[in-house]
Amino acid sequence: RLAALIPVGSTVDLSYDDERVDGWGRTLAGVHDTGGRLVNAELAREGLGTAMVVGGNDRYLDEVTEAQEEARAAGRGLYATTVSCTVPAQVERARGTVAGLAQRASSPSPDPAQLDAAGREAVDALTVLAGLDADVRAHRAGVAWAVLSELDRARLTGVLDTASDDARTLQVRFAEQASDVREAQRLAAEQAERDRVAREEAARAEARAAELVSQDAQMAAASA
Repeated sequence: RLAALIPVGSTVDLSYDDERVDGWGRTLAGVHDTGGRLVNAELAREGLGTAMVVGGNDRYLDEVTEAQEEARAAGRGLYATTVSCTVPAQVERARGTVAGLAQRASSPSPDPAQLDAAGREAVDALTVLAGLDADVRAHRAGVAWAVLSELDRARLTGVLDTASDDARTLQVRFAEQASDVREAQRLAAEQAERDRVAREEAARAEARAAELVSQDAQMAAASA
């Protein structure tokens, strides 16, 4: 994005603060394009960077921080839930998985094998949620994590905690549903067997009655 904002060959103005070079020899400056736009702030406004201070250089801190807050509020760039590599998107994807499982639990399958599979998916979701929660709390390195404020982290861990609680509840619920279905199938099979035996006994009784009637008829004919 920076290459698009100020392509090679562009004219820019550099504005310095107290320190012009950092410990790695990199230039420290505010960068303005030919329209006077502060490129540092523009990157932050698009959610592609985070405000930081090196030494005492805070000349543009307020402007960049304000731009970053705008990106956070609008869900842009690294705050977007629609860009797969962002932390909010990873959290939303995990939360969505749990929401999908909850929908399936509300209309349970009549197949216990599918319910068992859903229970395993709930366990897998718990693993993903736990990993994300650990990463969010650990302040991992990288710009995708650096853009997160303490409030962002608190909100995301809150979402993860709720989703984890739901996933654990769903794991138990799917196990109970599978058990209920198997019990219902067992009872239905037992009833079907009783019905079969009853039909066979009724058929034998009917055949025996018919045989007795035939014998009576034969005896009556012989007497006549």
